[in-house]
Amino acid sequence: GSAAVPPGLFSKNATGRVSPLGKFTGFEDSIEYFFALEPVPSPLLYAVISSAKIVEFSSRYPEVAASVVYLETRINSASLPNQGQYLSTLKQVVFWRFDDKGAVLSYNAWIPNLNLWVGGQVDFANLSVQAETIQNLCPVIQRRCTDANKQHNDVAQCVSTLAAKPFGNYDEVWQDNVVCRSIHVVLTLVRPQVHCPHVGPTGGMKC
Repeated sequence: GSAAVPPGLFSKNATGRVSPLGKFTGFEDSIEYFFALEPVPSPLLYAVISSAKIVEFSSRYPEVAASVVYLETRINSASLPNQGQYLSTLKQVVFWRFDDKGAVLSYNAWIPNLNLWVGGQVDFANLSVQAETIQNLCPVIQRRCTDANKQHNDVAQCVSTLAAKPFGNYDEVWQDNVVCRSIHVVLTLVRPQVHCPHVGPTGGMKC
């Protein structure tokens, strides 16, 4: 959560856009993108970020900067024979603006190869893979979104609801599709009261 973020790293008023994920408004939204959306090893995608290489960071003025980072990903599952195998590299380009204390005030980020990165590991265009993704996603939604945050009566209703929606791709993460919900279900661990509506039937104005 926010308590784990080093003080002075992000302004309390930080806001920005990350393409193709969407807009992040405020401190909590911003730190969730930068710290809570790292890949977590799980079916079908057992990927983790194994290294980060900053290949460009330039700034002529103290209040602005631009950076290019390459995030290397590998298989992380002791049960798989290809444990540790290199998968691919995710590129992130960010333009930063800082406040007078050096904290991030605003940012405009772009992940140009997100869909290619994900699609290079799992064939999400395959209808069987899409169905399996929904079957894996719905139990997680039901487990994390409970009581006042509950979105579906049961797993079967969740599967039926998501199967009727476009599956989407990772260049369209802000749309009312399954892919968008696969991103926001990660964030239900951090703030279920905020993100559970995003994985529900309506998408909660995010999906």
